[in-house]
Amino acid sequence: MTRETEIVIARKVDETRDLLGTRTRVVSLGPASRVARTKSVLTYPTTPNRYYACECVTILGPEVEGGSGTVEPSGDCAVAFNVGSRVPPIDTLVILSFIDHRWVFRYD
Repeated sequence: MTRETEIVIARKVDETRDLLGTRTRVVSLGPASRVARTKSVLTYPTTPNRYYACECVTILGPEVEGGSGTVEPSGDCAVAFNVGSRVPPIDTLVILSFIDHRWVFRYD
Protein backbone atom coordinates (compact mmCIF):
# COMPACT_ATOMS: atom_id res chain seq x y z
CA MET A 1 0.00 0.00 0.00
CA THR A 2 1.38 3.38 -0.97
CA ARG A 3 1.58 6.33 1.40
CA GLU A 4 -0.98 8.19 -0.75
CA THR A 5 -3.43 5.31 -0.36
CA GLU A 6 -2.89 5.30 3.42
CA ILE A 7 -3.63 9.03 3.54
CA VAL A 8 -6.83 8.58 1.50
CA ILE A 9 -7.97 5.75 3.80
CA ALA A 10 -7.18 7.81 6.92
CA ARG A 11 -9.22 10.71 5.54
CA LYS A 12 -12.15 8.40 4.76
CA VAL A 13 -12.00 7.01 8.28
CA ASP A 14 -12.02 10.54 9.71
CA GLU A 15 -14.99 11.47 7.50
CA THR A 16 -16.89 8.39 8.64
CA ARG A 17 -16.08 9.13 12.28
CA ASP A 18 -17.39 12.66 11.78
CA LEU A 19 -20.64 11.22 10.42
CA LEU A 20 -20.88 8.76 13.31
CA GLY A 21 -20.05 11.43 15.86
CA THR A 22 -17.12 9.40 17.22
CA ARG A 23 -14.27 11.69 16.24
CA THR A 24 -14.42 13.75 19.40
CA ARG A 25 -15.65 10.92 21.62
CA VAL A 26 -13.26 8.06 20.90
CA VAL A 27 -14.64 4.66 21.85
CA SER A 28 -11.10 3.26 21.99
CA LEU A 29 -10.43 4.89 25.36
CA GLY A 30 -12.64 2.23 26.94
CA PRO A 31 -12.25 -1.54 26.95
CA ALA A 32 -9.87 -3.51 24.74
CA SER A 33 -12.78 -5.39 23.13
CA ARG A 34 -16.44 -4.69 22.46
CA VAL A 35 -19.42 -6.46 20.95
CA ALA A 36 -20.84 -4.50 18.03
CA ARG A 37 -23.28 -4.75 15.14
CA THR A 38 -22.21 -3.79 11.61
CA LYS A 39 -24.25 -0.99 10.08
CA SER A 40 -24.44 1.08 6.93
CA VAL A 41 -23.79 4.80 7.22
CA LEU A 42 -22.99 5.84 3.66
CA THR A 43 -21.98 2.98 1.41
CA TYR A 44 -21.64 -0.46 2.97
CA PRO A 45 -18.40 -2.20 1.88
CA THR A 46 -18.79 -4.97 -0.69
CA THR A 47 -15.38 -6.56 -0.13
CA PRO A 48 -13.53 -7.80 2.96
CA ASN A 49 -10.43 -6.01 4.29
CA ARG A 50 -12.25 -2.69 4.49
CA TYR A 51 -13.41 -0.41 7.31
CA TYR A 52 -16.98 -0.98 8.50
CA ALA A 53 -19.22 1.26 10.59
CA CYS A 54 -20.28 -0.55 13.76
CA GLU A 55 -22.73 0.25 16.53
CA CYS A 56 -21.49 -1.02 19.90
CA VAL A 57 -23.98 -3.05 21.91
CA THR A 58 -24.49 -4.18 25.48
CA ILE A 59 -25.45 -7.75 26.35
CA LEU A 60 -28.09 -7.91 29.08
CA GLY A 61 -29.83 -10.72 30.97
CA PRO A 62 -29.09 -13.12 33.82
CA GLU A 63 -25.66 -14.74 33.59
CA VAL A 64 -26.77 -18.32 34.12
CA GLU A 65 -26.17 -21.31 31.92
CA GLY A 66 -29.06 -21.60 29.49
CA GLY A 67 -30.37 -18.15 30.41
CA SER A 68 -31.60 -15.85 27.67
CA GLY A 69 -29.85 -12.63 26.86
CA THR A 70 -30.75 -9.49 24.96
CA VAL A 71 -28.65 -7.25 22.78
CA GLU A 72 -29.19 -3.50 23.23
CA PRO A 73 -27.44 -0.55 21.56
CA SER A 74 -24.96 1.13 23.91
CA GLY A 75 -24.97 4.47 22.09
CA ASP A 76 -21.30 4.20 21.04
CA CYS A 77 -20.13 3.72 17.48
CA ALA A 78 -16.80 2.65 16.03
CA VAL A 79 -15.20 2.19 12.65
CA ALA A 80 -13.51 -1.20 12.51
CA PHE A 81 -11.35 -2.98 9.94
CA ASN A 82 -12.43 -6.47 8.85
CA VAL A 83 -9.33 -8.69 8.71
CA GLY A 84 -11.44 -11.68 7.62
CA SER A 85 -12.10 -13.15 4.19
CA ARG A 86 -15.86 -12.46 3.85
CA VAL A 87 -18.21 -9.49 3.96
CA PRO A 88 -20.53 -9.60 6.97
CA PRO A 89 -24.18 -8.84 6.24
CA ILE A 90 -25.48 -5.56 7.66
CA ASP A 91 -26.57 -5.99 11.33
CA THR A 92 -24.11 -8.83 11.99
CA LEU A 93 -22.82 -9.08 15.55
CA VAL A 94 -19.01 -9.01 15.67
CA ILE A 95 -16.40 -8.82 18.41
CA LEU A 96 -14.16 -5.77 18.05
CA SER A 97 -10.60 -5.83 19.37
CA PHE A 98 -8.49 -2.71 19.83
CA ILE A 99 -5.09 -3.46 18.30
CA ASP A 100 -2.38 -0.95 17.37
CA HIS A 101 -4.74 2.02 17.83
CA ARG A 102 -7.42 0.51 15.56
CA TRP A 103 -10.63 -1.42 16.07
CA VAL A 104 -10.53 -4.69 14.11
CA PHE A 105 -12.71 -7.76 13.72
CA ARG A 106 -12.55 -10.98 11.74
CA TYR A 107 -15.46 -12.26 9.67
CA ASP A 108 -14.82 -15.51 7.77
